[in-house]
Amino acid sequence: MKTGRALLLIAFASIFLGLWISTIHWGDEKGFHGTGFPVAGVMWDKDSSGLMIDYPNPFASVMNMLAVFICLGLLFFLWKLGRAISAGFKKRRVGDSNS
Repeated sequence: MKTGRALLLIAFASIFLGLWISTIHWGDEKGFHGTGFPVAGVMWDKDSSGLMIDYPNPFASVMNMLAVFICLGLLFFLWKLGRAISAGFKKRRVGDSNS
């Protein structure tokens, strides 16, 4: 797969996956909880009087998309690096058998 096409595919996938993971609920509703992973979009906590306090993060969806893009890009880079190393070993083995 060509690198430009792969990065475009990773970019589109990160948009959809980033929005999807922004809806993941975590925590206990009686205590500290929120939505979004790895960057929370909003978090709630109870104060000493029992009222819920919210902590919104308006940039969470964009940050989650960026986190997915970085992770998928890293996996693609490692895959390409593994293929290049493997091709180098194959060339070396073929060259060694001819000498």
